[in-house]
Amino acid sequence: MNNFSEHKIFLKKKKGTFGFFLVTRKNKTGVYHLLENVIKNGPAWRAGLKQNDQVLEINGKNVSNFSHYEAAEFIRKSGDNLFILVRRSKIIIEPIEVIRLF
Repeated sequence: MNNFSEHKIFLKKKKGTFGFFLVTRKNKTGVYHLLENVIKNGPAWRAGLKQNDQVLEINGKNVSNFSHYEAAEFIRKSGDNLFILVRRSKIIIEPIEVIRLF
């Protein structure tokens, strides 16, 4: 069973932003560009993008070998419109009870 789904999404800037932050993580298997702080009611949120979606392509270009700077610059240079292909985990981890210890 495949635990991931892919989504190609079109975004249009609103008030000068696509409504997300891009972060880059690196481990033994490679570099991963992830969406963080998807802003509620922003363009990315309204288009269905979610926290921790992994960015695979930007405007049809595979960005898996891009540095953080290169990926961010590619987004900046895209103008007001952006096609983004993301991979999303199908496994949902429900929050467990949080107990305040202090």
